[in-house]
Amino acid sequence: MLDVNSPEGQNLTDTSAPVRPSGRLSLPELFDRALAHGGHTHTRADILDGLKAGRFQWWGDADCCCVTEIQQFPQNRKLNMFIAAGDLARLFEVYLPTVKAFAREHGCVSVTSTSRPGFLRRYPDDFHPVAVVFESDLTGDGIDPRRIIKMRKFT
Repeated sequence: MLDVNSPEGQNLTDTSAPVRPSGRLSLPELFDRALAHGGHTHTRADILDGLKAGRFQWWGDADCCCVTEIQQFPQNRKLNMFIAAGDLARLFEVYLPTVKAFAREHGCVSVTSTSRPGFLRRYPDDFHPVAVVFESDLTGDGIDPRRIIKMRKFT
């Protein structure tokens, strides 16, 4: 997990996010995109505060990351991966086993993830969709049309 005083922890609050020489986006830029895809429910500062308070957990390195939180329900608890960014293949291969072990150690019955539809094909085979989230904007600003997707049949 992330030490918020480490260089990686400090990068979370760094607002400069240069494009890599390869032309690929940097992890901070990808992290910001993940926050936007999630509906702007958190800022980098919110995530850092949650990490410092122990509400969130950070897994990753300079190429990939995810942020998790333990969700307690009346009948069980689950570890929710609510941000994933960067090299997903690396994230799932290198970090997911540790994330799952952490979940088991804390009495979680499963690992869940709220992700954009494009990730459906990229998740490991033991992940499967269990719900569709519907949203109705109450602010009057309207939902960003880029977030509206055409649903395809889950197979």
